[in-house]
Amino acid sequence: MQLTAENRRRQRKSRFLIVLMAINVGFVLAVILWWHWMSVVMSAPVRWATWQALGPRPSMFDYPFVLLWALPVSAVGVAWFARQFGNMRLACGFAFFPVFYLSLIVGWFYLTPVTWH
Repeated sequence: MQLTAENRRRQRKSRFLIVLMAINVGFVLAVILWWHWMSVVMSAPVRWATWQALGPRPSMFDYPFVLLWALPVSAVGVAWFARQFGNMRLACGFAFFPVFYLSLIVGWFYLTPVTWH
């Protein structure tokens, strides 16, 4: 059985969606399992991006840090529902957003000059 161009396109989008969902789930697992290390790495960019004051020992359930795990989890859930209803573009968009958003915050904070903050 030969794959048509449409089937190959769907298969590529499906693989892309699975990779994005795996990245989101992997990040959530990293935040949950290695919270102490992640809080050290992520506290400065999150504090800068949200303009929120943080205590000396931030909890995973404090406001700005809830974004680190709740945003990817909710995006995976919505992407899964969108895929079930046949809207692969919407599913890929929802799965891509947390990866883009969190990468942009961390990348901008650590890779740009301090004067740009």
